Amino acid sequence: MKKVIFATTIVALASICFLSCNSQSKVDWKGIYTGTIPCADCEGISVLLELKDSTYVVNYSYLGKENAHKEQWSGTFSWDKSDSVIKLDSKELPPYYKVGENKLIQLDMEGNAIDGQHADMYILEKQVM
Repeated sequence: MKKVIFATTIVALASICFLSCNSQSKVDWKGIYTGTIPCADCEGISVLLELKDSTYVVNYSYLGKENAHKEQWSGTFSWDKSDSVIKLDSKELPPYYKVGENKLIQLDMEGNAIDGQHADMYILEKQVM
């Protein structure tokens, strides 16, 4: 009986730790992330997003157009209260990204998860150097 109570206590404590852990302090989030997100009038948008201490640089390349249009933005970002979502200070870009292990998941303009058949196309993978 004592073993069952002890095991239950260990599982409960591990669950609390798992739920309370945050990306800012627990994940190696600094680095370069890349991916291709959907585009309404082109084949896709190649994204390169670099995160440093509290700054970012984002490069967009519009794929499948004769005049391959490229754009770049830079600025600062902040962490939300949960320390698992960052918000870029940009007014031109989707500002919210959920930070995971070796990936960023772009969220919608209100900070909600993007769902539907193309949801997996909003994931940027961390590049290992």
